[in-house]
Amino acid sequence: MLKQGTIARLFKEEARRRPEIRSSDIKDELMHRYKISVSIFKCRKARRIALDMVLETQKEQFTKLWDYEAEFLGLMRELGPRLPLIGLDSAFLKWELKGEILAAVGRDVENRIYPIAWAVVRGENKDSWEWFIKKLKADLDLGVGDGVTFISDRQKRLKVALATVFSNAEHRNCAKHVYRNWKKKYGNVDYKPFFWNVAYSKIVGE
Repeated sequence: MLKQGTIARLFKEEARRRPEIRSSDIKDELMHRYKISVSIFKCRKARRIALDMVLETQKEQFTKLWDYEAEFLGLMRELGPRLPLIGLDSAFLKWELKGEILAAVGRDVENRIYPIAWAVVRGENKDSWEWFIKKLKADLDLGVGDGVTFISDRQKRLKVALATVFSNAEHRNCAKHVYRNWKKKYGNVDYKPFFWNVAYSKIVGE
């Protein structure tokens, strides 16, 4: 009696989090949660419907990009032509959009993080970062980076690309990334307060 559309709605969020979810996983979970036995054929169709629902939601989100652009341009007019701090990072993509997303984020006057720009590329390398940074430079009229500080993880290819495009900009490593690597090497959490005291110091003496 349990229809495949109902099963799809029950597992939509699970499919969003785990696109690799199997039909047998759905079948087993239905038995575990509701004590209902459903054929593997029906679970297979329900899985496909759930994945399609998630993809449809993604398409709806992409249609909102133009509204976001208008909002961002309004914010840029308020902040002026210079952004004192820009964060750069990347992430792997799932679903039908394979590759990686490169992103630049900023902070507004109320210290809230907002996305400035993003792009989907085949892979994270010096060429893709340099292309992305050049687009950012042109769109925001950043020149050679005077008055701008970039913050990122310790990605060497990104570091080289930044030095090539923004010769006058400051470039700093994200303290959380540094701490994560430092903790892996030394492991002792007793030193954590000392690390963050150093990170927050404003002068060498401190």
